[in-house]
Order: sequence, then C-alpha cells, then structure tokens
Amino acid sequence: MKANEVLKRYAEGRQKPKDNTMQQKAKGAMRFLKGLLAELPTVKNLVKQCQEILPAIASFFGFG
Repeated sequence: MKANEVLKRYAEGRQKPKDNTMQQKAKGAMRFLKGLLAELPTVKNLVKQCQEILPAIASFFGFG
C-alpha cells in the first residue's frame, strides 16, 4: 500500500467520526503508519552500513 493511500484513508476516517467503517479504516491506517515508523531506525542503520561497505566492495571489483 502506498503512503498517500494510507494518509487518504486516515483523513477520510477523521472527517466522518460517526461512520464506524471509516473509523476502522482510519485506525488501520494509523497502525500501518506506526509500524512503518517503528522500522525506520533499522533502515537507517542498514543505509549507514551500506554506505560504509560499498566503497570497499567497489574497490575490490576495480570500480573505485
């Protein structure tokens, strides 16, 4: 699911506070976003490690 779709669901749910279906969609969208944000530190570390090791790999193969 794309982030803009998730945000759209959340916004629609917030605009209709008495519509239970829309509220459930909004809550689901919020759970999705929270889960996504929880993974960011891990992704940040992966990117940092790749930045550190890719130059060595490139050099090994004669690209650096």
